[in-house]
Amino acid sequence: LKINTADDAATPSWVTVNDGAPWASVAPAASSCFRVHRNGSAQSTSGGGATDQIRWTNEDWDEGEEFTLWVDDDDTQSRFTAATAGKYVFNGNVSEVSGSGADDDLYMYKNGTIVAEVHDFAVYDGSYGHVIRTMNINTIMDLSVDDYVELKYRTEHTDVDLNGAAVSTYFEGYKLY
Repeated sequence: LKINTADDAATPSWVTVNDGAPWASVAPAASSCFRVHRNGSAQSTSGGGATDQIRWTNEDWDEGEEFTLWVDDDDTQSRFTAATAGKYVFNGNVSEVSGSGADDDLYMYKNGTIVAEVHDFAVYDGSYGHVIRTMNINTIMDLSVDDYVELKYRTEHTDVDLNGAAVSTYFEGYKLY
Protein backbone atom coordinates (compact mmCIF):
# COMPACT_ATOMS: atom_id res chain seq x y z
CA LEU A 1 0.00 0.00 0.00
CA LYS A 2 1.35 3.43 -0.95
CA ILE A 3 0.19 6.94 -0.20
CA ASN A 4 1.06 10.25 -1.85
CA THR A 5 2.70 12.65 0.61
CA ALA A 6 3.35 15.48 -1.89
CA ASP A 7 2.18 19.04 -1.23
CA ASP A 8 0.63 19.24 -4.69
CA ALA A 9 -0.65 16.77 -7.25
CA ALA A 10 1.85 17.89 -9.92
CA THR A 11 4.80 16.06 -8.32
CA PRO A 12 3.66 12.92 -6.50
CA SER A 13 5.84 11.56 -3.69
CA TRP A 14 4.85 7.96 -3.03
CA VAL A 15 5.61 6.35 0.32
CA THR A 16 5.07 2.68 1.14
CA VAL A 17 2.94 2.37 4.27
CA ASN A 18 4.93 0.86 7.16
CA ASP A 19 8.34 1.48 5.50
CA GLY A 20 10.67 2.93 8.10
CA ALA A 21 7.97 3.02 10.77
CA PRO A 22 9.29 2.39 14.30
CA TRP A 23 7.11 -0.71 14.63
CA ALA A 24 8.07 -2.21 11.25
CA SER A 25 11.02 -4.21 12.64
CA VAL A 26 9.27 -5.37 15.83
CA ALA A 27 8.22 -9.00 15.93
CA PRO A 28 4.47 -9.43 16.39
CA ALA A 29 3.32 -9.84 19.98
CA ALA A 30 1.64 -13.10 19.01
CA SER A 31 5.11 -14.67 18.89
CA SER A 32 4.53 -15.23 22.61
CA CYS A 33 1.23 -17.09 22.83
CA PHE A 34 0.12 -20.37 24.46
CA ARG A 35 -2.89 -22.51 25.36
CA VAL A 36 -2.60 -25.61 27.55
CA HIS A 37 -5.04 -28.10 29.08
CA ARG A 38 -5.18 -31.58 30.68
CA ASN A 39 -5.98 -33.50 27.48
CA GLY A 40 -9.12 -35.16 28.85
CA SER A 41 -7.53 -36.45 32.05
CA ALA A 42 -9.00 -35.31 35.39
CA GLN A 43 -6.63 -34.15 38.14
CA SER A 44 -7.22 -35.18 41.74
CA THR A 45 -6.66 -32.45 44.31
CA SER A 46 -5.15 -32.61 47.78
CA GLY A 47 -8.17 -30.96 49.42
CA GLY A 48 -8.30 -29.95 53.05
CA GLY A 49 -7.13 -26.41 52.28
CA ALA A 50 -3.94 -27.40 50.43
CA THR A 51 -3.08 -25.44 47.29
CA ASP A 52 -2.38 -27.58 44.20
CA GLN A 53 -0.45 -26.59 41.13
CA ILE A 54 -2.54 -27.50 38.11
CA ARG A 55 -0.65 -30.04 36.05
CA TRP A 56 -0.90 -28.99 32.40
CA THR A 57 -0.18 -32.00 30.19
CA ASN A 58 -1.02 -30.86 26.65
CA GLU A 59 -0.40 -27.79 24.48
CA ASP A 60 -2.75 -26.64 21.76
CA TRP A 61 0.00 -24.19 20.86
CA ASP A 62 3.06 -22.54 22.38
CA GLU A 63 4.28 -20.02 19.81
CA GLY A 64 7.25 -18.77 21.84
CA GLU A 65 8.10 -22.17 23.34
CA GLU A 66 7.79 -20.57 26.78
CA PHE A 67 5.47 -23.05 28.49
CA THR A 68 6.86 -26.06 30.35
CA LEU A 69 4.35 -28.92 30.53
CA TRP A 70 4.04 -31.12 33.61
CA VAL A 71 5.89 -34.42 33.37
CA ASP A 72 6.54 -35.26 37.03
CA ASP A 73 6.41 -33.54 40.42
CA ASP A 74 9.05 -30.93 39.59
CA ASP A 75 7.85 -27.51 40.80
CA THR A 76 9.47 -25.76 37.79
CA GLN A 77 7.02 -27.47 35.42
CA SER A 78 3.50 -26.52 34.44
CA ARG A 79 4.30 -22.82 34.07
CA PHE A 80 4.82 -20.05 31.55
CA THR A 81 8.25 -18.34 31.64
CA ALA A 82 8.64 -15.07 29.72
CA ALA A 83 11.43 -14.96 27.14
CA THR A 84 10.97 -11.22 26.61
CA ALA A 85 9.84 -8.36 28.82
CA GLY A 86 6.45 -6.78 28.25
CA LYS A 87 2.77 -6.73 29.14
CA TYR A 88 1.00 -10.09 29.01
CA VAL A 89 -2.64 -11.20 29.21
CA PHE A 90 -3.46 -14.47 31.00
CA ASN A 91 -6.73 -16.38 31.29
CA GLY A 92 -7.41 -19.54 33.26
CA ASN A 93 -10.51 -21.68 33.59
CA VAL A 94 -11.06 -24.59 35.99
CA SER A 95 -14.09 -26.84 36.14
CA GLU A 96 -14.69 -29.50 38.77
CA VAL A 97 -15.87 -33.05 38.09
CA SER A 98 -17.07 -33.34 41.67
CA GLY A 99 -17.57 -30.77 44.38
CA SER A 100 -19.06 -29.82 47.69
CA GLY A 101 -20.29 -26.90 49.73
CA ALA A 102 -16.73 -25.95 50.68
CA ASP A 103 -14.68 -22.89 49.82
CA ASP A 104 -12.80 -23.21 46.49
CA ASP A 105 -10.17 -20.80 45.21
CA LEU A 106 -8.30 -20.22 41.95
CA TYR A 107 -5.01 -18.31 42.07
CA MET A 108 -2.68 -16.85 39.46
CA TYR A 109 0.93 -16.56 40.62
CA LYS A 110 3.85 -14.50 39.32
CA ASN A 111 7.25 -15.72 40.57
CA GLY A 112 5.58 -17.55 43.47
CA THR A 113 3.40 -14.63 44.62
CA ILE A 114 -0.38 -14.40 44.16
CA VAL A 115 -1.30 -11.61 41.73
CA ALA A 116 -4.96 -12.51 41.09
CA GLU A 117 -7.50 -14.69 42.87
CA VAL A 118 -11.08 -15.90 42.57
CA HIS A 119 -13.03 -17.35 45.51
CA ASP A 120 -16.24 -19.34 45.44
CA PHE A 121 -18.11 -20.44 48.53
CA ALA A 122 -21.26 -22.48 48.19
CA VAL A 123 -23.65 -23.36 50.97
CA TYR A 124 -26.39 -25.68 49.89
CA ASP A 125 -29.35 -27.52 51.26
CA GLY A 126 -28.79 -31.28 51.56
CA SER A 127 -31.50 -31.87 48.93
CA TYR A 128 -29.22 -30.42 46.23
CA GLY A 129 -26.67 -33.24 46.57
CA HIS A 130 -23.45 -31.47 45.64
CA VAL A 131 -22.09 -28.38 43.92
CA ILE A 132 -19.82 -28.49 40.87
CA ARG A 133 -18.02 -25.22 40.13
CA THR A 134 -16.41 -23.55 37.14
CA MET A 135 -14.10 -20.66 37.97
CA ASN A 136 -12.42 -18.25 35.56
CA ILE A 137 -9.55 -15.88 36.28
CA ASN A 138 -7.78 -13.37 34.07
CA THR A 139 -5.35 -10.53 34.47
CA ILE A 140 -2.73 -8.43 32.70
CA MET A 141 0.82 -8.57 34.06
CA ASP A 142 4.03 -6.71 33.48
CA LEU A 143 6.73 -9.39 33.09
CA SER A 144 10.50 -9.24 32.87
CA VAL A 145 12.66 -11.89 31.20
CA ASP A 146 12.47 -15.17 33.19
CA ASP A 147 9.40 -14.13 35.24
CA TYR A 148 7.05 -17.11 35.46
CA VAL A 149 3.28 -17.48 35.80
CA GLU A 150 1.34 -20.42 37.25
CA LEU A 151 -2.28 -21.29 37.93
CA LYS A 152 -3.15 -23.03 41.23
CA TYR A 153 -6.34 -24.39 42.79
CA ARG A 154 -7.38 -24.82 46.43
CA THR A 155 -10.37 -26.45 48.09
CA GLU A 156 -11.30 -27.10 51.70
CA HIS A 157 -13.21 -30.23 50.73
CA THR A 158 -11.75 -33.65 49.95
CA ASP A 159 -12.29 -35.80 46.86
CA VAL A 160 -12.51 -32.93 44.37
CA ASP A 161 -11.28 -33.72 40.86
CA LEU A 162 -10.61 -31.08 38.22
CA ASN A 163 -12.28 -31.74 34.88
CA GLY A 164 -9.68 -32.73 32.28
CA ALA A 165 -11.66 -31.68 29.20
CA ALA A 166 -9.77 -29.14 27.06
CA VAL A 167 -12.88 -26.93 26.92
CA SER A 168 -13.35 -26.99 30.71
CA THR A 169 -9.94 -26.66 32.36
CA TYR A 170 -7.33 -24.62 30.47
CA PHE A 171 -4.71 -21.88 30.78
CA GLU A 172 -3.81 -19.44 28.05
CA GLY A 173 -1.87 -16.26 27.54
CA TYR A 174 -0.25 -13.92 25.06
CA LYS A 175 2.02 -10.90 24.94
CA LEU A 176 0.32 -7.56 24.31
CA TYR A 177 3.55 -5.63 23.65
